[in-house]
Amino acid sequence: MHPLQPWGWDAAWERAAASLSDLANTTRTLVRILEVRRDGLVAADAHVNDAPVTDAHVNDSHPNDARAERGDLAVTVPGRFRHDAESNDDFPAAGDFAFVDPVPNERKAVLRALLPRRSVLVRRFAGRKRAEGARDADLQVIVANVDHVFVLSSLDADFSPRRIERFLAQVWEGGAQPVVVLTKADLCGDVASRVAEAEAASPGVPVIAVAAARGEGLDRLAPFLREGKTSALVGSSGVGKSTLLNALFGRDVQLVRAMREHDQTGQHTTTSRRLFLVPGRGVVIDTPGMRELGLWHAGDGVSETFHDVEELGGACRFRDCTHRTEPGCAVAEAVAAGALDEERVAAWRHLQRELAFQESKERKRVRKLRGDTRRPDEGAGGGDE
Repeated sequence: MHPLQPWGWDAAWERAAASLSDLANTTRTLVRILEVRRDGLVAADAHVNDAPVTDAHVNDSHPNDARAERGDLAVTVPGRFRHDAESNDDFPAAGDFAFVDPVPNERKAVLRALLPRRSVLVRRFAGRKRAEGARDADLQVIVANVDHVFVLSSLDADFSPRRIERFLAQVWEGGAQPVVVLTKADLCGDVASRVAEAEAASPGVPVIAVAAARGEGLDRLAPFLREGKTSALVGSSGVGKSTLLNALFGRDVQLVRAMREHDQTGQHTTTSRRLFLVPGRGVVIDTPGMRELGLWHAGDGVSETFHDVEELGGACRFRDCTHRTEPGCAVAEAVAAGALDEERVAAWRHLQRELAFQESKERKRVRKLRGDTRRPDEGAGGGDE
C-alpha cells in the first residue's frame, strides 16, 4: 500500500506522478499538503504519524512543536517557485499533492512542484482591490483535490437558500460534488420546511439535516465519507463546521465557541484550512467561515446550480429572453404557475449580472496590460476618415 493512500492517494495519482518523470528522482518525496501557514506548509509524507490528535494539538500556539510531535513535515516554499507562479492559483493549497526535496536528518523539506489538480474550490477575496498590473491578485484557492464539498447552512436565524446557491455554483465550477448539510436541526421547529427550501435551491443535490452536537443524522453522511476520499466543510462562520468535524471524530479536534445569546449564531473559530484523517471516513478538511463567497469564473457552475431555470429558458419564444415581460416566456409562466420560485429566478439574474461584471473587469485589465485603450465596441480599423 502506498504510504499516502490513507490521505487519498490512488492509481490515478500514481499515473499523474509518473507522467512528471523529470521531477522524480531517488531523493525527491511525494507529500500531501495538510495546511498552509504564513511561515510555510505542513504536509504528510511516508513517515507521517497519524496518531490521534490530542488537546495539545488543537489550535496550538506553538505549531512547530505540534508538527514535530505529530510527525508532520514542515515544507518551505522557495522564492523561485513564487517567482515562476503565473497566478495565485499556482500557489500551493490545502489538499494539494506535491513533490518536495527533504532536508537530511530533519522533518523539513523544500517544495518543488504541485501535481495537476483534479478539483479546486476558489473565490475572490472579499473587499480586496486588485493591485495595478497584478495577476489574479484577488483570487483565493480555498481547497484542492476534494471529492465532495459539504455546504453547511445552519437551521437558525442564519439560514439562507441564496447563500447555498452561491456556494453550489462555485463547487460545481471547481469539479467537486456538492452535498448540502443543514446543521443545528435541534434548534429548528420545522425542519421539513427548511429542507424543502434547501432542496428547491439545490435541485439534484443531496440535502441532509443533522444535529451534530447530539450525533443525529450523521449516518446519512456515510455514503460520502469513505476511506481514500476527501471531503471539505464550507459555510459561514458559526454554522457548525468544527462541531460536525468533532462529531465525526468522536472527540474534540477543533475548538468550538458558544453561540451569541442575542442572535443564536456561532462565533468564528477555525482560522486556517486543515486536513484531518478521520478513521474509517477518509480525509476531511475544515475551513474558516466565509460570509461572502465572491464568484470567480463560475459560469458553468451557475448553469449547473440553476439548471432548472436555464432548461425552462430554452423553451422561451425568444432566444434572448430576459425572463421578465417578454411574451411566451416559459420561466415567467412557471413562476406564475407556482412551479418555480420567483426569488430563485431573481438570484439567477443577480449571479448572471455579477459574472458579466467580473468578465468586463477582466477584459479591461487585459486590454490595459496590452496597452489597448480602445473601447470593446471600437473596430480594429478605427472610425471613418
